Amino acid sequence: MSALSRFSPLFCPFSEVRRYLKLYPDDGAKRCCGPWHANRWHREVPSDLSGPMVRVNSTATGSQDFYVEEPCLVQQSIGNVTPAIPTCWFTRQGKLFGQFHRLIVENGLYRIGDHIEAPITELLLSYPLFLQSHHHYELPAPTQVKGDHLF
Repeated sequence: MSALSRFSPLFCPFSEVRRYLKLYPDDGAKRCCGPWHANRWHREVPSDLSGPMVRVNSTATGSQDFYVEEPCLVQQSIGNVTPAIPTCWFTRQGKLFGQFHRLIVENGLYRIGDHIEAPITELLLSYPLFLQSHHHYELPAPTQVKGDHLF
């Protein structure tokens, strides 16, 4: 066996390699010990390049993929759902979080509101499910966002 063949996927399963990969910037590290701790990755790299999607598994809705710049529903407390647009994903103290633009309903359309942060455990509906069921929440369709430039 050659030295290179030891690094073949057959000898090194992805699950062993995966734990060393840092896919999202980290927010909150006391010191910078890797590029994922750097503020530039979190604040300056375009979100569609630095972790554009998170997958959330839920017993109620199954597996959902949430993408930056796609409207979704965030459940910030029981009975309180907030339409929002994710702008980036990051880790904080070992947990995955999202930063969002809150969507505010105004005359049957959404306008961009303030920034909020939430752990991904509070993500309720991804864009496809939000599009199918927005009327259950008495909200406009997530295709109705007012404005030319969101970000």
